[in-house]
Amino acid sequence: MKKKVENGTVEVPRDYFLRMAKLDYNSYRQALAREFFQNSSDAQASVIEVIFDEEARSITVVDDGVGMDYDTIKNKLLVLGGSKKRVGDTGAFGKAKEVLYFSWEKYEVRTRNLIVKGQGAEYTIETVDSSYRGCTSTIWIWDAEEFSSIRSAFRYVAQKFQIDCTIIVNEETMESTLLRGRLVRSMGWADLYVDSSNVDAWQLQCRINGQWMFSSYHGETGLGQLVLELKENSADCLNSNRDGLKGDFNSQFMQLVKELVTDKKSALEAENPTIRTMYEGTGKVCVNYGLFKEEIELHIGEVLEDGSGKASDIIQAVIDSIPSENITPVKMDRLKAAVKNRDFTFDAARLAFIGYEPDFVTVYEDKDSKRVEKFMKSSQAKIIAKAWTEVVRQVLLDVEWYGQFTAGFNFEGKKAAAYELVDGEVYFYLNPDLLISDVPKKDAKFGPLVHKVMFREDLKAKAIHEVTHLWKGLHNEDFMLRCEYVRAQTWKSQSIYPKIIKEAFAKAL
Repeated sequence: MKKKVENGTVEVPRDYFLRMAKLDYNSYRQALAREFFQNSSDAQASVIEVIFDEEARSITVVDDGVGMDYDTIKNKLLVLGGSKKRVGDTGAFGKAKEVLYFSWEKYEVRTRNLIVKGQGAEYTIETVDSSYRGCTSTIWIWDAEEFSSIRSAFRYVAQKFQIDCTIIVNEETMESTLLRGRLVRSMGWADLYVDSSNVDAWQLQCRINGQWMFSSYHGETGLGQLVLELKENSADCLNSNRDGLKGDFNSQFMQLVKELVTDKKSALEAENPTIRTMYEGTGKVCVNYGLFKEEIELHIGEVLEDGSGKASDIIQAVIDSIPSENITPVKMDRLKAAVKNRDFTFDAARLAFIGYEPDFVTVYEDKDSKRVEKFMKSSQAKIIAKAWTEVVRQVLLDVEWYGQFTAGFNFEGKKAAAYELVDGEVYFYLNPDLLISDVPKKDAKFGPLVHKVMFREDLKAKAIHEVTHLWKGLHNEDFMLRCEYVRAQTWKSQSIYPKIIKEAFAKAL
């Protein structure tokens, strides 16, 4: 029996796209306006004009951009998922056309020498002799839709844009009411601005290239108007409907909102242009026993190649003295001197201070460059840097966190210390300007270093706080409980912390 084969096309009801738009977008009316403005802006328009005809129930959007050729219309505009946006343009998902054109009773697009007319999934393309400048799009709104609400949405969205393009809505030139304010946080993928004068604003507004994407409610916190300006292109950061962030970007965004609400004061501290300087040494501080053991075995073996002793016996003597949790890159000149002098009686605390020289980072504002450079050449800087690095390392050992980190100084703002995770790398910063402040005036020129006990306890408290950020990001009740746990774990090493400070002050061998 011959098989019957039947070909066909999936039928799409005329109201299908509008029903989907209502499900896909937080506000399909605002999305309609946003997509029209974004398309025109990405087409390099200098003027966008929106004309409402309530009697005809039509909305016309006219721009003077580059327009579209036949290939773009046929293979991009009229293909679901197709897009001809350039890298860096706000769109590039190919989804906007669904809410722009296909969702409405009918539509018409005039651009260059082409006229496109359509209803739902059906369309015609007509080539004409005259040529249109830019692009003119007209959509006819369904009778069931509230026309005035769509008109209001266009005005609302136009006032959220801050682009180099004039937007005219019903003969009124729109001015942006969403101003950036001052920069308070700069991240690799976005900048956060705040307008503290607008204390009644309860939403965080998200934009890219000055083009409004969506808003996120943050409550009646008194923070002011918040604007998040994305740096990446939308395909990297945004969901396909551009109503929200995706993946890791959304996680970071939510963490930022929580931080703003929980720790308003520190979160809204203004940021200034900074300089980041790396002092290269032996590498990151390595909290790993295995690597330390391998390094000692290698270098002691080199020292004893002249036959001055049995290498295996001496290596084992040193290794036996190393506590299993001890880990640190070492300054081998000091170790070699100890081996040559047959000094193999290191105790656990002493061995921790063989004298490594790890990488070190400084972060400071440009205006402080000369002051910071001068300070970093001082003996005081070397003492504080070594003490801070060792105290942080010991806290990490106490809580049995084994990994790598880089220590540094951060001279910015009002934070006495800080934790930072950048591309998977851990940094712990200390602000030398904000060490213990209750030093007698007669000792002011020596700073906190004349009070070693206070200096030690100050560094330890700051290290405990910042190490806690490895597990808890927000300064809330969970953070405080974890901080107390970390503090309790340091009690077993109370005798080591004084030795850390003493060693930091000691002259190198």
